[in-house]
Amino acid sequence: MKLFNKTPKEKKSISLTLDLNTRLPEKISVQIEGLAEHAEALAALAEPNPNHDYGKSELIDHHLIDRRIYQYHYTNEPVELLSDTEDGPLNVIVNGQKIGCLSEKNSAALRVLKADGRIKSFDLSLGGGRYKCVISSFSPSEGTTYEYEKNTADFYGTLTIGLHKYGV
Repeated sequence: MKLFNKTPKEKKSISLTLDLNTRLPEKISVQIEGLAEHAEALAALAEPNPNHDYGKSELIDHHLIDRRIYQYHYTNEPVELLSDTEDGPLNVIVNGQKIGCLSEKNSAALRVLKADGRIKSFDLSLGGGRYKCVISSFSPSEGTTYEYEKNTADFYGTLTIGLHKYGV
């Protein structure tokens, strides 16, 4: 059963407990579950991040400090939310690849929002894996210093849903 097929757009974060008689925020965000089980699908969406090739001094020269520079960028559209059953969890499909699912509670809430005509857009944020980071700090005696870090982070996925304030 195909439930949604929209292109991404905007952001915000709340609990998905719904009262459709009240004005909803412009955006809500939900976490995607099960990303680790779909590593092959995520790999199919990966594109090399050219900034990850930089060393410490190049990251500093390009003002890429105090943030993680992941080895890959991930394709994040088109996004589809599909379910195998009428009330089961919604699977998150990106560019034809299942990457995870939404919790049953969030899936139920999104079905209510869809039925009420509240959903206007999706924005998907994917990340994780190997990264580099230059961390800056300042002290009056030493000035600005930089620490270089290489590490790996768990994969994450956040689906942000743009909402109409009132049903359409």
